Amino acid sequence: MTQIDEVPARMAGLGELVKSVPDDASPEQHERGKQRLISGLAAGKSHSRRGLGMLAMAAGALLFLLGGYLFSQRRPAALSYEVTDGVVSDGGYIRGIGSARARLAFTDGTRVDLADGSRGRVAAIDERGARIALESGRAALRVVHRAEARWFVDAGPFVIRVTGTEFDVTWSSVDETLEVTLHQGAVVVSGPPAPSGVMLRAGQRLTAREGQLSIGPLTGGPAPPAALPSAGLLEAPGPEHAGAAPAASSAAVRGSVALNWTRAVATGDYKAVLAEAENRGLASCYAGAPLSDLVALADAARYAKRSDVANAALEAQRSRFPGSAPANTAAFLLGRLADDAGNQSVALGWYDRYLREAPAGPLAQEAMGRKMISLRSSDATAARAAATEYLRRYPDGPYHARARELTATKRP
Repeated sequence: MTQIDEVPARMAGLGELVKSVPDDASPEQHERGKQRLISGLAAGKSHSRRGLGMLAMAAGALLFLLGGYLFSQRRPAALSYEVTDGVVSDGGYIRGIGSARARLAFTDGTRVDLADGSRGRVAAIDERGARIALESGRAALRVVHRAEARWFVDAGPFVIRVTGTEFDVTWSSVDETLEVTLHQGAVVVSGPPAPSGVMLRAGQRLTAREGQLSIGPLTGGPAPPAALPSAGLLEAPGPEHAGAAPAASSAAVRGSVALNWTRAVATGDYKAVLAEAENRGLASCYAGAPLSDLVALADAARYAKRSDVANAALEAQRSRFPGSAPANTAAFLLGRLADDAGNQSVALGWYDRYLREAPAGPLAQEAMGRKMISLRSSDATAARAAATEYLRRYPDGPYHARARELTATKRP
């Protein structure tokens, strides 16, 4: 055999060396294997220059492949989980057996317990965390904190963003009420009343219903409702301040400096905002107030059930600040107000307008879901088309169950 003819045989041996690396090899084992490969390459010093050149090129390719192999072995594996004391339906939904809680135990140590009668599923999972969809009932979560962990809980139109914490979440699809009780850590809850999210810390309880977010301590009386300014994330006050009275009364504030409407809405002082707006003149506010005040006035009016003021303030946002994010959000909120008043045709127009202006906006999923439900009683064909589009864009969205009902083939 000539020196050149020895190259394929030698390369075959090196290839077998790469294949022999076990899947669960440690970094030290990988390093020893690499040194063996280098030693094998050095064993042919007496070869001709041409033979060594061919061997070096081929070995370079093997080293490249080995490097890729080592990199792939170090990539973290996706999490997995086991279900105990529960049954899994064909659709992936998990229920407890009898009166026992169904437990989802994840490989990173995270666990999710579904209370008796609750219904939930794992909508997505990867190496960083999972997305839990709670269709109805109560779930207790203990999420292990890890670097770059990403966990989410979907409950109706709400999303709870988690990194590492312990909390309970209850969702009623009947009256669309969410309750989050936080024992450890921090979470961010976002939904129609708070598109940008509101942060909870340990020792707080959040309740969301009928467009309001109420935050209070786990023990003691309820705190004032908390709402989110559209401009950004609001951090709820700690338990030691929850329920505390404002530092100065609304009347005293008005007597010295102008009331900060955004801050007043965030602490639940809706009446003070409305009172000051009426003192200034509502028409003057609609025509000249800055955008932040118009947003706060609309929120205060919505939460205080003053739909006339809310509609006017939202319309002012759209006419005076067209193209802005609050103006887009105002379209959705005008649809909600029309929906609440039973005017579905007007509501549909606003939902469509929001979807045209912000097709990937934070409320697009909610707008599509509400549009689909509004159409259900008036136009079955259009409702089916809306449901099909909803499932295409949001197959695991909070309205997916209703969408599947609308798209299901009816038997004669």
